[in-house]
Amino acid sequence: MNTKVMFSKATDHWSTPKDVYEALDKEFNFDFDPCPLNGGIDGLSITWGKRNFVKPPYSDIARWVNKAAVEAYYGNLVVMLIPSRTDTRWWHQWVMAAHEIRFIKGRLKFGDAKNSAPFPSCIVIFKPNKQRLLECVEGIMPKLSKFRKALRSAERARTPEYCKELLNETSFR
Repeated sequence: MNTKVMFSKATDHWSTPKDVYEALDKEFNFDFDPCPLNGGIDGLSITWGKRNFVKPPYSDIARWVNKAAVEAYYGNLVVMLIPSRTDTRWWHQWVMAAHEIRFIKGRLKFGDAKNSAPFPSCIVIFKPNKQRLLECVEGIMPKLSKFRKALRSAERARTPEYCKELLNETSFR
């Protein structure tokens, strides 16, 4: 198997398939994208909108999934299009705390690529639910007591500096 292609970091700039985005937008009515294709913003250090669509850079996915959980804790809906990498730590630490995981049958074709992606994809939905996220964090990652304390301290946890610090400490690849 050519794993070089599966985990290539040559580029993170692949647009979401239009039909996938349109179907999700129709269902969830997005108002923000913290990592737009053209860049321009640091989505990891800002507060997101109320209804977010996120196709994160796959080369740094752990921190984005972590941030999605934090945003859901604060009452924001986050819908992510990510690779279905169920064998990774970030999957079990953060994706399993999501409200819903939708596995996509077949492989998606991103952007102007001639071929489909060499990996399966899924839709991960983090709905606003403080209690569920706290239970998952405690059950999955008991060593993240600092994460729980930060979530309770809304003032400090929402600052860009602290979000970066927290994300750096809890990103396990």
